[in-house]
Amino acid sequence: MNFKRGNIYYFKLPKISNESHIQSGMRPCLVVSNDFNNRFAPLLTVIPITTSLAKNKLPTHVSFSDADITGSLTLRHSTFLCENIMQIDKDCIAQHATTTRISHELLCGVESAMRVQLGL
Repeated sequence: MNFKRGNIYYFKLPKISNESHIQSGMRPCLVVSNDFNNRFAPLLTVIPITTSLAKNKLPTHVSFSDADITGSLTLRHSTFLCENIMQIDKDCIAQHATTTRISHELLCGVESAMRVQLGL
């Protein structure tokens, strides 16, 4: 599969521990690694997405709606959890995954939240 930066795919995220706040299970994730890496490396850098409205609003959260994306996924009102940047094996892609692309403006917002998280 040809993974692209700025696309959303469903991945099966591994469970780290029973008491962890790290996202796990079948989840939509935004690919943020560069396209050269995405083409040749076995790992992708992704940001998980939540539809939970109970999340605390942090400077590392970027909210969006279906109006901000193009493709076949319907995510309603969702949030990128940019404090939860993770590496994942490409083999964790969900079968029959569809591709959905976020807008350039939304990707810029995600990049800004990543800079906050990484102290850049």
